[in-house]
Amino acid sequence: TGNLQDKVPEVFFGEQEAKAGRLRGLTLSRGERLECDIVEGCERRSDNALSKRRFSAAVLRPCQSGSGPPGSDADGDTLRMREAAQNALKHLAAELEQEVMPALGVPDTFPAASERYFELVDRAWNDHAAAGRESLEAFLQEVCFKGVEVFSRETLLSPAAVATSQKLSVWLRRLTTAPWCWSAQQRRALSELSELAGLIHSDSTDALPDLSDRIVSVLDNRTQRFVVVLEGVRNSANQQMILRTCEALGVQEVWFVPPPPGVKYRATMVRSRHASRGAERFLTLRRFASAEAVAESCRAEGRELWVSYCPPIRHPEAEAPADKNPEAIPLVAGSVPSPLPSLALVLGTEGDGISTTMLDLSTRAVFLPMYGFVQSLNVAVACGMLLQRLFDLCPQARGDLSQAARENLALSARTLRHKKDVADVAHSDEFDVSLDFGLTEQQESAKK
Repeated sequence: TGNLQDKVPEVFFGEQEAKAGRLRGLTLSRGERLECDIVEGCERRSDNALSKRRFSAAVLRPCQSGSGPPGSDADGDTLRMREAAQNALKHLAAELEQEVMPALGVPDTFPAASERYFELVDRAWNDHAAAGRESLEAFLQEVCFKGVEVFSRETLLSPAAVATSQKLSVWLRRLTTAPWCWSAQQRRALSELSELAGLIHSDSTDALPDLSDRIVSVLDNRTQRFVVVLEGVRNSANQQMILRTCEALGVQEVWFVPPPPGVKYRATMVRSRHASRGAERFLTLRRFASAEAVAESCRAEGRELWVSYCPPIRHPEAEAPADKNPEAIPLVAGSVPSPLPSLALVLGTEGDGISTTMLDLSTRAVFLPMYGFVQSLNVAVACGMLLQRLFDLCPQARGDLSQAARENLALSARTLRHKKDVADVAHSDEFDVSLDFGLTEQQESAKK
């Protein structure tokens, strides 16, 4: 408010104003248009220099359209500026995809192309904020980041990675610290890629052992045909041991269904803090909100939903229950299809087992025959025995891994930096596990 003519258009708002704005739903991001009330003016000195006191904003509000009333000249100017900035972003995106990204893949043109990439993205960030936050984030987080990610992965997995690994590492580190609106996950990804490029360069100069044979052997025995689902397993030590078992036996994916609301996870004992040995770094972990969500994902991926379930023993004279559950069969040859289909195997808690909902949704219920007086197994032990039985019944499941998962796993394996050798990780207590899997897939989709 007031006449701001011939004054420096600089507005300052502090932590309290910013917090109040965020509580009202403001993002306070580059490209976001805001309105504010100016409560303190700006003084000029006799030498026409700006004094230390600047404008202060008391109230921040989202700007629905332009800076003036709808239909005004100011509103029209704002729309024209936005359209011009959005068109400029489209031209920059086309230049990046058609000229800059291909040139990055050639060692001779990489230095000039990398500088050109930084120049174009920096221009978009500094000069085209009028395009709006959504357009700016789409350009940076989708076009720019995905281009760098795809190029970096292809380069680092190629035999000629040593030629540009050092320059690529420096460039990726520079991108990681750039002021652009990368997400936290994207900055971590860039940092990991930079470390990997540096590791490849270090391998070439220090003549460290070649790990490619070991990585290929692991990939050739990895599978996505079998998926382990943990429903309500709330003991952290059991979770960690199951992750370690799955990784050791070659199962790539582990799905989690949380316990019912109000049931807390049991903390890990100090002695089992390192039970997973960092196995989660090589696994695909997914979390689902309910049994129905697991069944829906199985249908979408063409999987059968199998549950580990041993029905309670009933006396012959006892009446059959009203709700007829699926008949459980022993997991032995002749009782299950051969070869085994793509499946998700659900394990429940030791005390309660799987939920009735999961049992009703299942395609097949299986159990391990036991011949002792104690008809019970720890869930982590049962997981290892069940998975080994599945591989014994279906050896051809090994190597059933998608190309995308294969490339990601190879990249994860090569990023492990260790003092002596990656092989030493099996004997290291360096890794600690915190199974905080964040939002479920449904919540993440809703958030997006």
